[in-house]
Amino acid sequence: MKHLILAVLFIAATFSTAFADNRLAENAAAIKAGRTVLSVKISELENNLKNHDMQTAQAVAADVLVLMRKGMAQTMDKMNLESKDQQKAINKHYLEMEKLTYEYSLLSQDVSKNGKQLVSQAQSFMKQY
Repeated sequence: MKHLILAVLFIAATFSTAFADNRLAENAAAIKAGRTVLSVKISELENNLKNHDMQTAQAVAADVLVLMRKGMAQTMDKMNLESKDQQKAINKHYLEMEKLTYEYSLLSQDVSKNGKQLVSQAQSFMKQY
């Protein structure tokens, strides 16, 4: 009976480890895809600002903000899947991302006035993401 219980515990531990590894890989893929989409949107924002297309730039700036918030959620998920030591390092990045996102949201209220700063904030966010 004792061996049966140990076998069940071993199988459960193996399953949970495999499940966590799978979730970590899925999260890494989601973050990579998110970075790609955000990078494209930042370039699109920059181009719209250069072309003085403020209506489109306003819409793209809103899309960038949504993607930044999604990136924060993905980073939080990653932090929850990692070991305690790695969580501390990821948390530093997360807090910086949170600050940059908040500042970006304030700047995005007036895209025509804050265009260059928006691009700079978004690019700084990419470095943390």
